[in-house]
Formats: sequence, structure tokens, C-alpha cells
Amino acid sequence: MTAALGTVEYSRTVKVRDYESAKATVAIQFEIPAMNGDSTAHGQTILAAAQTAMFQAKTLVFDELGIEFNVDEGGVIREAIRSTFGQVTEVSAPATPMPVAAPPAAIAATSTPMGSATPPFDARTQDAEQKRANAKWAKDRFSSNPDEFYDNRDKKASGEYSPKSPDFKHKDSGIGVWLS
Repeated sequence: MTAALGTVEYSRTVKVRDYESAKATVAIQFEIPAMNGDSTAHGQTILAAAQTAMFQAKTLVFDELGIEFNVDEGGVIREAIRSTFGQVTEVSAPATPMPVAAPPAAIAATSTPMGSATPPFDARTQDAEQKRANAKWAKDRFSSNPDEFYDNRDKKASGEYSPKSPDFKHKDSGIGVWLS
């Protein structure tokens, strides 16, 4: 006889640009063990398996969409959300509805580190030193993560964009990078 299976599904949609979004969905099946006497313990075992599957589903979706997150010692996923002003606010929500043991090390290792993925200052700053720091951050970020930038060179060459426009523009912060 084959084991019964449960399924958890996690879906997330994020705004990419005005009028454009990206969506990722994953469904993960987990094995429901046979009941061995105590129904309360059996229910807790099923819930723990579902919570682990949901944790895996959420981290896979976050990775697919490029959402930055950390997993703390308690197994809580902490997501970094950028506001429209370019600042980062940390929002924490439990990875599961009730406390469980820390996730397996293999899952925790998939978390994306926070920090250098965001500019040091608000992208709309008027302070010259802060603008220089943001420009340096963008140039460094471009050299290691070029996929996070729009390539504007063809549009500049065709006249669609001003010749003074940046050659590349960071997709999240809007900070530009000029090659020359």
C-alpha cells in the first residue's frame, strides 16, 4: 500500500515595473505517515511535515522571484521589502503557523543574504556624498550582478532615451550606472 500524500502550495506575485508583475507558484507533496495509536501525536506529526514542506515551498518561491530573505535560528523567514522610497524595512512572519524545530541545514543554506543588495542611502537623496556612495554601490553591484540592471544603451543610441541617461539602471532602486 502506498503512503498517503499531502500537498502544500505557496504562490507570490511581485511588481516588476509599472503594469508588469512576476508570479511564482510551487506545490510540494509530503508523506502523511500512518497513524500509530495516539491521534494527537499523529496530528502533530502531519502538521510538522506540512510545515517543513511549506517552508521549502516559500524559500523556493522567494529564490525564484529574487526576494531577499534570511532564516533565523527559530526557523522564521525574514523578508526584506523595499518601499517606494528605496529604503529597506524588515518584516518578519513565521515560516509556519506554529513554532517548529529549526529547518534542516540544507534549507537554511538556500537563504539569500541581505545587505549589499540595497544601496546605502535612499535613491532620491540630494546629498552629494550620499549620491556618490550610491553611485559606487551601483557600479560595484553591476559588476557582480548585471542581471539586476536594465540595459539602456540601445535606447540611448536610437534616441528613445536622452544621451545623458545612464547606460544601465538598477531595476529596484533606479540608480544609474554610466560606463564612460
